[in-house]
Amino acid sequence: MNKLPEVKAFINGEFQKDYLKTTYTKIPGKSPEAVFYNEAGEELERLDISGMKRTELRELMEAKGIKKKPVEEEEEKPAGHDEI
Repeated sequence: MNKLPEVKAFINGEFQKDYLKTTYTKIPGKSPEAVFYNEAGEELERLDISGMKRTELRELMEAKGIKKKPVEEEEEKPAGHDEI
């Protein structure tokens, strides 16, 4: 995947940390694919993503209805303890 910096950056970045119900499985010697399943675990679609840019991968996740994890709100800081 070193020859695919956009795909690698997406998978190692937002795909693994920002999206719900997603997993990454590395298969040596195989082009990266996105595989979509229904609630019963049946495969619905398999797409070769090797030629995609990071923005296209984000758009794909949105188009397929893959939701992002909720953003955790920063904890409230006690009054008078502002960071500089």
